[in-house]
Amino acid sequence: GSVCTNGASEPTKCKAGTFAIAGSSKCTPSPPGSFVDKTGSTSAKPCPAGTWSGKGAAACTNCEPGTISTVGSSACTQCPAGSIADRAGLSACTKCPPGSFANKKGSKECTKCPAGYFSSTLNSIECTPSPAGYFINGVGSTSYNPCPVGTWSGLGSSACTACIPGSFSSSAGSSSCRRCSLELLLILTAQVSANLVAWQIQRP
Repeated sequence: GSVCTNGASEPTKCKAGTFAIAGSSKCTPSPPGSFVDKTGSTSAKPCPAGTWSGKGAAACTNCEPGTISTVGSSACTQCPAGSIADRAGLSACTKCPPGSFANKKGSKECTKCPAGYFSSTLNSIECTPSPAGYFINGVGSTSYNPCPVGTWSGLGSSACTACIPGSFSSSAGSSSCRRCSLELLLILTAQVSANLVAWQIQRP
């Protein structure tokens, strides 16, 4: 941990960030990924996971949010898309839970799927639109719901749309409404007329 120089009356201790083995004539900077935190050291210590260092470091630096490192790292690595590191000094990324996503590397937080979209698995890099005939009316969804009878929806809908007069959907989960046939319209009109006549006859 000390070096002898020409003309020196006693050995000189190596300063923090450097070290020396016995018989050395000069102090050696700690290599990247390691540190020396005390004077007079004979070796460098590896940086712990979640930190990094450059050459000649007296201390290691925490990885920033969105990045991680393993033991003895000289740099931090960005978390892949679909995962995050939400604070400094982490050694592993966390996968985004269902209902959320992270679409770029180095993310600090997962984003909830917007209305009309969902994700049903861990580690999603994007959300999937609800199929036509279904809807999602909230954020952070992991599934979708069918449109009720009499309504319809397109891809990625946050709400269902009622069929316009003269059209119908007879089953849940419809992606479109069907036009009523002329024959059906005549039957319905006749029924309404008959009901109206019966009501008028029954009036006192």
